[in-house]
Amino acid sequence: MSEPEIVSYGRGFVGNYTPTEFRESLTRAFKDKRADFIVLDSNIRGQKFLAACAAWAVDSGLIYNDANQDDGQCGVSSFRLTKAGRKSILS
Repeated sequence: MSEPEIVSYGRGFVGNYTPTEFRESLTRAFKDKRADFIVLDSNIRGQKFLAACAAWAVDSGLIYNDANQDDGQCGVSSFRLTKAGRKSILS
């Protein structure tokens, strides 16, 4: 499966935020709100932080891209915690 464009886009903004900000965001989503997965669409408008967080987490081995759908106008990608991500984020 090829990498979603939104993750590639997010790599350009990873340096704008700290790992602590990314980790806190993932903790809110997966631990506090008990999400099984997170979803990002391919519309880059207003998604700099979320795209950067996803790129950082993929590169850190905390999440993986498990599914993509594209209707020709918009792509939607979902991400789940890896085993290492569950240990790091949920413990």
